[in-house]
Amino acid sequence: MERIILGGEGPALAGRRALLCFMEQPQAASERRGLAVHIGAPAAIRLQRAFLETMAGMLLRSRPLLTPVGVGTPDAGLRTIGEIAGPRLPLWPQGEGTRSERMARAAARAFSGGAERVLIVGTDTPDLPLGHCLGAARRLDREDVVLGPSRDGGCYLIGLRRPAPGLFRGVDWGGVRTLQQAMTRVRAAGLRSSYLPVWSSVRGPEGLRQLRARLERAAGGSSGPGETYEGLRAAVEEAAALLGPSPL
Repeated sequence: MERIILGGEGPALAGRRALLCFMEQPQAASERRGLAVHIGAPAAIRLQRAFLETMAGMLLRSRPLLTPVGVGTPDAGLRTIGEIAGPRLPLWPQGEGTRSERMARAAARAFSGGAERVLIVGTDTPDLPLGHCLGAARRLDREDVVLGPSRDGGCYLIGLRRPAPGLFRGVDWGGVRTLQQAMTRVRAAGLRSSYLPVWSSVRGPEGLRQLRARLERAAGGSSGPGETYEGLRAAVEEAAALLGPSPL
């Protein structure tokens, strides 16, 4: 099996529970999130690279309970994403289309490849606890949909028990009304749903400051194996220093 799959459905997934992480080439991610305006392009790219590396580590730790796959964009940057994520993480291209279309297509690919549960996350929650993903997978044994609410009104995780392409339509994924819009779609479809604990996504300066505070608290406590966040912490400290103090 090729690690980087550039087309087609590919072989069946090895496990029942697929964990799909939407990944962006660091330069594209830094431009989309707008942090480069505040901290400069080089630091923003280093920060996004650290996000991607950290999430790849979490994905690999999810084995064998989950089957992780990186879903990368742009397609032309898939090999760059693979170099950062490391050689053990399978990668799929996101392809063209809106965010909703790309998410729906990736979920459909996972289900058609043999998955019985599908979880989707992004890289803007680099310190997301693996336990949140495992908890979402367990909830899908009794729920149709599981959502992870972000403090900014977004959604850091969506879990599906079965294919539901209609849930992705009409939702501004990555916006401040994502959770509200997603729940409207869930209710309209008559699906059973539940929420995970609230977590913070990094989509701007305030999210970066919140991440820095969480990493400082984690450094003062006990971290599990693979959760020291050393590379992430260094990139966040650099970015936060360039960002300056929080406005009153």
